[in-house]
Amino acid sequence: LSHLRKLNQIILEVTQSCNLQCRYCTFSDHYQTFRMPSQQVMSFETAQKALELVFAHIGQRENREFVVGFYGGEPMLQFPLVRRITEFAHELFAGWTLRHTITTNATLLTDEILDFLEKYDFGVLVSLDGPPQNHDAKRVFHDGRGTYAEVREKLEHIRRTRPEFFEKKVR
Repeated sequence: LSHLRKLNQIILEVTQSCNLQCRYCTFSDHYQTFRMPSQQVMSFETAQKALELVFAHIGQRENREFVVGFYGGEPMLQFPLVRRITEFAHELFAGWTLRHTITTNATLLTDEILDFLEKYDFGVLVSLDGPPQNHDAKRVFHDGRGTYAEVREKLEHIRRTRPEFFEKKVR
């Protein structure tokens, strides 16, 4: 476990579920050798143990910077868990420069979630696959509707209501 001393980031897959059914997703039935979608959710206890394990190995190093990332499925489906893990990480890494990232399809973003992401200075990676015709050909809701218009609307809302956060933290 000595390799953990050099660790600068951990990415937690908090869920394998998604509110979309993208045609190229590794959880889709398009790839028979990949895993199938599941309702599996990471428990807070698992995330807590992972963060405590990492901190036990890096807590004494000089470089006191660390990144906790969130991934899925769609991690916003488990926003209460993301919030709880983030708050725990800030207690555990008190005195450190702790940053966060999250990869999302953006369709579930609300003002409550955006307030939280902004408060904790999250880097937000949004899945957007080019112009509408390209995006909607592959990134669809379970009923087959394209998601471009909704993602664009969410991004425009962030740009309009949180311009500095949008400029610096949304990619």
